[in-house]
Amino acid sequence: MRRGYHGPRGVGAAVVVSLVEVLGANADARDHAFPRDLQYGGAALLLVGTVSLAVRRRFPIAVLAITLASTIAYLLAGYPPGPYFLAPTVALFSAVASGKRTAAGIVAGAGYVGYLAAGWWFAGMLGVPAVSRVELREAIVTGAWLLAVFAIGEAVRVKAMQWSEIAKARAEQARARAEQERRQASEERLRIARELHDVLGHHLSLINVQAGVGLHLIDSRPEQAREALAAIKSASAE
Repeated sequence: MRRGYHGPRGVGAAVVVSLVEVLGANADARDHAFPRDLQYGGAALLLVGTVSLAVRRRFPIAVLAITLASTIAYLLAGYPPGPYFLAPTVALFSAVASGKRTAAGIVAGAGYVGYLAAGWWFAGMLGVPAVSRVELREAIVTGAWLLAVFAIGEAVRVKAMQWSEIAKARAEQARARAEQERRQASEERLRIARELHDVLGHHLSLINVQAGVGLHLIDSRPEQAREALAAIKSASAE
């Protein structure tokens, strides 16, 4: 599997966020008065950002830029808010947690400045509906939210690195223990082989001596020759 693509998990997250954002915006439109209903254009802007989450692990910065741009366009167009912040939140968290924190910070900062510029400073020139213009409270809350998501993503990244280092250390310890056990087993086999060699050498020497004695005494002293044969039998049995 290619790095950055997690198959059904990425698609599942995109589907869930898409449903929550679209259904939430639709419910918000029914409960409050907005210049526009959700309509196809608003749903399309939401889906552009949410669907891109399916490849966020492979293209984290590009997906972050897409979600921010589509969300800002959606807000400034005057569509009902709903949980529009989910897609950029997931994209920013994923980008920072994957280690792209510098690029993610730059893109998020640029998106935030663009959001303020379009909805605050240049609202009249751009024809932004009055209901969509950014107030100071909204600017502060949005900036604080982005910083919080960035910090959480960084904390998760650091914790993941720590767990990775711990896992590597444990794996190294396991390999060291396995190597030590193999070395101990090899040393034990060598010790047994040496002891077996000594025992066999001793008994073979005894058999050789007793066989010589038996051959020498078989005619003159048959009783002692019989004892020598008995000693050979005993040694060979051992």
